[in-house]
Amino acid sequence: MWMPARQRKSVASALLLSSLLVQPVGASAAALDDAVEPAVSEISPTADSADTIAGEAAASDDTPNWAESTLTGDWGGKRKRLHAAGVQADLLYTADFLHNSSGGLKSGGTYVGHVDLILQLDGEKLIGWQGGSAYLQLISNGGGRFNLRAC
Repeated sequence: MWMPARQRKSVASALLLSSLLVQPVGASAAALDDAVEPAVSEISPTADSADTIAGEAAASDDTPNWAESTLTGDWGGKRKRLHAAGVQADLLYTADFLHNSSGGLKSGGTYVGHVDLILQLDGEKLIGWQGGSAYLQLISNGGGRFNLRAC
């Protein structure tokens, strides 16, 4: 597929910029894990701290850290309680503005939005159904029709 040199430069610049700006959540969490931790001698071994550390380790195996991976956090502990009960809800929103600055029949731009509501249910935690699960996803798309407006 042939593209004019100016368009190739624009596409290359956009790809480079997006690769610099986008950092996966897992990479930032891994960077936090690599942070300097206190030496074993600095931690006072008491029964309370040992129980707390064991409890945090058990919780971290199964429960996501919503403070790091979501905009709204843990909702005052409600997300953690819902997850323990077998319910996980996610609301995702994506907004784009698409613009045709040259070429085609006319120039112009439009907004396009996408909303996902995802509900995941663990049957074993909810009603004791071993291996049972349910997944519900509601999708809504909105905004202009870019191909009709700026072709």
